[in-house]
Amino acid sequence: MAKRLQTKYREAVHRALERCQFIEETLRVYLDLVIQIAKIELSPHFPVNISKEDLSKFPLGKLVNEFSRFSGDRSLRARLKEVTPARNHVAHQSLLFTLGELQDDAHLSKLISQMNEFEKRAKEAHESLLDERWKLHKSLAALRRRGNRNAKA
Repeated sequence: MAKRLQTKYREAVHRALERCQFIEETLRVYLDLVIQIAKIELSPHFPVNISKEDLSKFPLGKLVNEFSRFSGDRSLRARLKEVTPARNHVAHQSLLFTLGELQDDAHLSKLISQMNEFEKRAKEAHESLLDERWKLHKSLAALRRRGNRNAKA
């Protein structure tokens, strides 16, 4: 039983970390859209000196902080801020076990449940983040259409 639970736990850790990676990448896309909008709206007045390449270097915590500067969705900001320390725990400590813990079915079952719950919360935050990204994408498209109309006039 312990071997099967160990496998289930590793799979749960993998799913949780994968969801966090989706969040990171979606945050990068969101912030890239912010940069594009800023360049359209602000470049005539002053330079926008941040690029997509800069975003590629940001860890999750920095991405969440930058997102929080542009998003008005308090609930999503709070959920994303909760994801960061939980993701760090999963990434850095989730596979550290004693031999006794590896053989303890009750302990492994509890950890699997915790990991599944974290993955569920991260998935919900990611889905909300995707909605925010889509809204920003539509805003950028509208700005570009407006710019094209102005250029033709």
